[in-house]
Amino acid sequence: MPPSSRPVVRRLALADLAVVALAANHLMSSAGAALAAVPTVYASPSGTGTACSAAQPCSLSAAQAQVRSLSASMQADVVVQLADGTYRQSAPPSR
Repeated sequence: MPPSSRPVVRRLALADLAVVALAANHLMSSAGAALAAVPTVYASPSGTGTACSAAQPCSLSAAQAQVRSLSASMQADVVVQLADGTYRQSAPPSR
């Protein structure tokens, strides 16, 4: 390759790299938006109530009920975050 054509090749390679970087940035922001839309239910061994939020986690049975209520209109996965601890149940989960 003659020396005069090298800068053109280098400019094309940099332009291709910029296009790939822009596409990757778009994919990452789209994936971030998709992840933000995923419903998350929080449960804790000592959880109470039915909020099932990070600030007020609910019990395992309340989390199960909330997931079941969400599943009728599901458009994406539902994430259930379980806090560390031992989850003791007095009876098997209902179906």
